[in-house]
Amino acid sequence: MLITVVLFSLLLVACNLPRAGGGPGGSPGSAGPESTAVLPPSASEPDQTIQPTPTNVLPTPVIPDNWVTYVPESAQDVGFAYPLGWEAVPRDVDTVDVRQDEGQGWLEITQVTSENARRWGLDGYTPGKDARALIDEMLVGLREDGDFKEPVSIRTVEGRDAWLVEGDYYVFNETILVAIIAGTDRVLLITGHGGSGDWSALGSTYRDMVVSVRLGG
Repeated sequence: MLITVVLFSLLLVACNLPRAGGGPGGSPGSAGPESTAVLPPSASEPDQTIQPTPTNVLPTPVIPDNWVTYVPESAQDVGFAYPLGWEAVPRDVDTVDVRQDEGQGWLEITQVTSENARRWGLDGYTPGKDARALIDEMLVGLREDGDFKEPVSIRTVEGRDAWLVEGDYYVFNETILVAIIAGTDRVLLITGHGGSGDWSALGSTYRDMVVSVRLGG
């Protein structure tokens, strides 16, 4: 009888021992199933994705320190900078001519409003209309008489987006640049003429001048 009680006690102890697998359902001699925790990315980790630069946006150049500043007479006038060896002369109440003293350089800066928009080929202008829409409309007419590239934008020192096109204008038999900068109640129409000069140099100078423009008002 004593032997039977001892054997029964040993059997109970054996039943309470953990299995060889170390966990429920494990078979003797084998490890239990492993779980892999997937942690979410840390919110503090910066996004390493490189955003492509749009092909229709030009980098903003640095205006040279030795350029001359054209100081407007009132808050409604246009301010800008131009290189040494150039001269800025008001043509009338709307336009300032910037000409190279010795060379073919000639840039026109014109203020366009609802009153004179038709005269300057901006029939579709209304106050508040953005520069991209206006340059697209003007490009239709330019391409009837010339070969022009797609519009590109460049940020001015004032923080505005100027939209511009360059191309060969058959009417004047020259390469030109046309840029538009939009304000609240007016836009600037900027035209750079190539004449028979070196367009590579002139075009770069014109783009820098566009960047320097302060519409004011």
